[in-house]
Amino acid sequence: MNIKRINVKDLNANDSFCLPGNSTVYTVESRHTDGPRTRVTYTLGSYRGEFVKVNLSSVDLLEV
Repeated sequence: MNIKRINVKDLNANDSFCLPGNSTVYTVESRHTDGPRTRVTYTLGSYRGEFVKVNLSSVDLLEV
């Protein structure tokens, strides 16, 4: 498995990622960019959540 640091605005549906410095793996359900912010809906097991980040915030994309 490879890890690549990308901007949150570059996430796509079904991507698996971690926040920098964190080992929790999230899976993208959807992403929407509006102005300077990106809203990401994610799943974590059976939990569904959402967070909003600045477009240039970094995440670690897990490439299988």
